[in-house]
Amino acid sequence: MNHLTRQFVDQYEREHPNFTSRYCPVADLYDSDLDIFHIEEVQDEYEEFKGAVNER
Repeated sequence: MNHLTRQFVDQYEREHPNFTSRYCPVADLYDSDLDIFHIEEVQDEYEEFKGAVNER
């Protein structure tokens, strides 16, 4: 997992603390070969996160 993805996972878990307890750790949903998360809701936020970082 690259640094950017790790930042996203940490931020997502802070902003959505119930996600991990209800489902699983966000990092477990990540496919590094494809650079995607296997849950659409998480993937959408990941794309927004990457876009915001790239705008800086």
